[in-house]
Amino acid sequence: MNHISQLDYEHITYKTNITDPTSHFAQSGTIRRAGCGICCLCMMVAHLTTKGMSIQECVRHAYKTKANLLPGTDMERVGPFIAEHYGLTYKTSNDVYEMMAAIEAGGLVIANVGGDNGDYEGVFSHEGHFVLAADVADDTLRILDPTFSIEKYEEGNRSQKVTLLNGDVYCHYLVLDKDCETRTPRYHIFEK
Repeated sequence: MNHISQLDYEHITYKTNITDPTSHFAQSGTIRRAGCGICCLCMMVAHLTTKGMSIQECVRHAYKTKANLLPGTDMERVGPFIAEHYGLTYKTSNDVYEMMAAIEAGGLVIANVGGDNGDYEGVFSHEGHFVLAADVADDTLRILDPTFSIEKYEEGNRSQKVTLLNGDVYCHYLVLDKDCETRTPRYHIFEK
């Protein structure tokens, strides 16, 4: 599966948090700063369809659906639109077993991780972030992280919870679920 890194897209404008026009995201937002959801959507479309979707096209869809009103991307606004546009189904869930079943059946899941929470250090981010759960084998998920770096996963106790291989992150499904527990919905499920 083709991996897209939002870190490569400082040059593409993506203004979010537009309800606060004085915010950094509204004034000078870019994919690099707030485009994890956009990148996950592009990876998902490329894998589940015979069509591609460019970063720029996905940004236009986010603007059209007003998925950029708050910081980042409102997946509940843009997800159903993109699913319909590309002939896919979309649903949300907070159930880790429903998420796993969808991946086992060939679907992809954009997971809504919450980051640090009290004494808990987020595995995939210190703040809100989207990652793409792409495959499952036994109880291990393959995660495509739009902000992947080796250094990121060497930080704190993250290296004890994940395995890195060829730019992908592998973890037990309960590691991802714990990272998502402060978010609703946790999982955005896309299927053919």
